[in-house]
Amino acid sequence: MKTISIKNDIVPMAEFKAGIAKWFKSIQNTGHPLIITQNGKPTGVLLTPADYDDLVYNKTFLDSVGRGVADANNGKTFSTKQIKRDVVCIIPSRYESSRFPGKPLADLCGKPMIQHVYERVARAKAIPYVAVATDDERIFNAVKKFGGNAVMTAATHRSGTDRIAEAVASLKLAPEAIVVNIQGDQPIFEPVQVDEVIAPLQADPAINMSTLIYKIIREEEITHPHAVKVVLDAQNFALYFSRATIPYVRSSTMKADYYKHHGIYAYRRDFLDIFTRLPEGKLEKLEALEQLRALEYGYKIKTVITPHDSVEVDNEEELERVRQILVSSVKNEETMV
Repeated sequence: MKTISIKNDIVPMAEFKAGIAKWFKSIQNTGHPLIITQNGKPTGVLLTPADYDDLVYNKTFLDSVGRGVADANNGKTFSTKQIKRDVVCIIPSRYESSRFPGKPLADLCGKPMIQHVYERVARAKAIPYVAVATDDERIFNAVKKFGGNAVMTAATHRSGTDRIAEAVASLKLAPEAIVVNIQGDQPIFEPVQVDEVIAPLQADPAINMSTLIYKIIREEEITHPHAVKVVLDAQNFALYFSRATIPYVRSSTMKADYYKHHGIYAYRRDFLDIFTRLPEGKLEKLEALEQLRALEYGYKIKTVITPHDSVEVDNEEELERVRQILVSSVKNEETMV
């Protein structure tokens, strides 16, 4: 039998996971339990790595104290830090949608779409904690069923960002902590895009908000209102986002590069509080684009040009397109093997 004792040491999550993995190798094939104790009192039992992940992402456990690990058999101890949640990801998800009601639970190759998004976020190196924020019990229960973290929020939020602000309020993050927002309708985004979107905030403490954009290749997206276009200043800060085609090219002898917005954001924790207190912007309401609230009230949004495209599922046709992409990806992997 192995015992984990919790104490107030401080080291990063990767080191904690690497160390704890040694214990799993000794228990996962034998079924011997791992006992969790705090101040000498049992607080939980782990039987598998999945149980470990569930406990690591449990707020009560995370917020209690730091942790250290002791082998009860031979007394050896290796220390780890309190897991530093300086970057977290919240996936806002709502059931109601004018274009595609219930899309987070739409079946996609045997899994609900929200599960695809969640699992891709979990693969990102920078994210020690991920959760779905929703106002719908059907989504909440679906996330719990596949073993994910879910937070119930109010049904009155104006945008996904407002929903995220409520969800992170209980996490006790530092003001400078980074909160990543990945929309629940992007089931094939690349996990490395998380690293891309948080890079500006990690490099410059003066930046409060960033987002990803992609150079448009598919001609039809230039004029399609579902592909939100963006124009930039000389430092790659957003000047404006629109469902219309921007920039407008007046001369037939000139050409423009068009960029579309990906629904992946990063914010400082304290900026979320500021954002949610701002009144709804006129432009935000007209275009139905929450990021315009920040621009309308004078806040800057740093953009990052990603080489990875992503499909935002807004209807059954796009769901089928994503399904074909996933099926093709699996076939390619099988061919390579």
